[in-house]
Amino acid sequence: MSDTQPAAISEVLGYSLSDDARHVLVGFKQPNGNEFTLALSDEHLHDVISSLLAARDSFPENAGGPGESAMPFEAHTIKIGYVKDGRQLVQTFRIEGGGSMSFTFDRKLGIEVLSALKAVLSDNRQPQSTVSVGLTPKP
Repeated sequence: MSDTQPAAISEVLGYSLSDDARHVLVGFKQPNGNEFTLALSDEHLHDVISSLLAARDSFPENAGGPGESAMPFEAHTIKIGYVKDGRQLVQTFRIEGGGSMSFTFDRKLGIEVLSALKAVLSDNRQPQSTVSVGLTPKP
């Protein structure tokens, strides 16, 4: 990637589904006014989103600690259930402005999340920081 010419952007123009419904089109504007569009399949969209979320940790001034961000996404609804095989849980947050983010995890992590939520919610003081439940990044 070091040999790649960067394309700075000044604005995200939005997204739409391609006419054949095989790609999501994401539009960008560059500082010089040029516009370009990325066409991403569902598989590549997942990889791009994962890479962008990981890239947020590259800005240490925005993070209060490992895996924490100064600019969290605001969730409006949440769904929790089992993955189809029944061995893992899935938690989906619906995000302000549209879209959702789902996370799968095992029962042990679910219990850790529940314990952390209980501790935070039982404290009557104003929240000061995010509680970390010790997530390990995917290798």
